[in-house]
Amino acid sequence: MARLKRRLAASDKKVASLDFYANIKAIGSGSFGKVMLSRHKLTSREVAVKVMDKRKMTATEDKKRVAQEIRILGKLIHPYIIRLYEVIEVKDEICMVMECAAGGALSEHVKKKKRLGESEARSLFLQISNGIQYIHSFNYYHRDIKLANILLNAEGMVKICDFGLGVFKGEGKKLSKFCGSPAYMPPEIVNGHDYEGSGVDIWCLGIALYAMVVGECPFKAPSFAALRKKILTGCVSFPEYLSEELIELIGIILVQNPEERATMGEIVECDWCTADPDLMEDLLPPSEYGGTVEVEQEILDRLEGFGFTDEFVIDSLAENKHNHATTCYHLLGSY
Repeated sequence: MARLKRRLAASDKKVASLDFYANIKAIGSGSFGKVMLSRHKLTSREVAVKVMDKRKMTATEDKKRVAQEIRILGKLIHPYIIRLYEVIEVKDEICMVMECAAGGALSEHVKKKKRLGESEARSLFLQISNGIQYIHSFNYYHRDIKLANILLNAEGMVKICDFGLGVFKGEGKKLSKFCGSPAYMPPEIVNGHDYEGSGVDIWCLGIALYAMVVGECPFKAPSFAALRKKILTGCVSFPEYLSEELIELIGIILVQNPEERATMGEIVECDWCTADPDLMEDLLPPSEYGGTVEVEQEILDRLEGFGFTDEFVIDSLAENKHNHATTCYHLLGSY
């Protein structure tokens, strides 16, 4: 521990390495590697480290996808989006050190419960919607919203993750990449048409809501060809136990024509979403997130023992730098 503190104190850039983290266990896997639950040695806090093997990134598109995820997560600061602390690159690996979501994936939560009640689903849905509105406010689009890409923290709060298919889209432009998870794909992608990113995320949001309250996706088939036909037919069956307000909401989201699909504003103002005013009060407009960090002197005092000066930490926070100073600050402030 003393050696690690001396290393930081001697470094002008306060750069960490994987030596500052102790792996606990593997908690996930991906296209290029695995996700490790790790302990940050200086603060004793748990983090998730996404370890990606550069040797598996054989195509230029693979490298772009990783770079894009890092770029997007580095920009977004929101309570319902997983936080990126820092990126550590070694010879054959790129390691994204991120916030730990101890509650696991929403897909597993729904699987354990079979299906969620409307009250719980409403709370989670509003958090996801709020996060998506924030993402869209920067003209970023996730394109892979699904229960497996929505994590829960220890308190059950939503953390949207995995921005590997995330993209920036300028005003007036269209997207064309065929991507996403088959059961969540909207008609415009299935048909190979150019599309707006917002409509794709909204369709996926509707599929995710249905999956939360029913326990399975509305469109299922043994082959992609059969699944495509069902998606383009657009016929959704609703169990009798769902409320009329919820059925109406899903109905205005899962609309074939993306131009006629409900907007995020219309969604969060519908009768089902506004049925619990207390939930609405907890949500801030997208523009009010990600502002200036109020620096706590108590945390600065603790960081001084790690070799960080107050000035270095304050400047790092103000510029949203993803260095070890901001990592330590956020980890100490998260408990």
